[in-house]
Amino acid sequence: MKCNEISKKEYDKIHRWLRRVYGHAKICEICKGLKGNKRYEYALKREGMYCYDRSSYLTLCRICHLEYDGIKTNILHKLRTIETMEKIHKAKCQPIAQYDRNMNFIKQWRSQTEAAKAIGISKTTLHESLSGQIPTAGGFKWSRI
Repeated sequence: MKCNEISKKEYDKIHRWLRRVYGHAKICEICKGLKGNKRYEYALKREGMYCYDRSSYLTLCRICHLEYDGIKTNILHKLRTIETMEKIHKAKCQPIAQYDRNMNFIKQWRSQTEAAKAIGISKTTLHESLSGQIPTAGGFKWSRI
């Protein structure tokens, strides 16, 4: 049975079988996860036929799957990649300053998230310190720049 002859019901049944037997797809075989997608799926290899055989399928991220299928529509441009997310993050983030308890400057951070991850504290605790609810976070004083 060729891919354009398969029913939606059979298609869903094969994909459920793939996930049940082999688990959810976890990495893209084309970009190896470098495009930043978190959603991976099974895709039929070109010139393949739908069947119950893992070797007939690739695991691809959503962007690579669209490119592999030859879909060049606005859908591809609407998907957020790592680069897009970083641009949005840079536009939204407010730089903050880190000080010791004596208010000696230590470092400037691009965002609360970046500082919290590097110091090993929660973003909530850092936010509470910046808003004056608590005096310090992670043993440091903080201020917005």
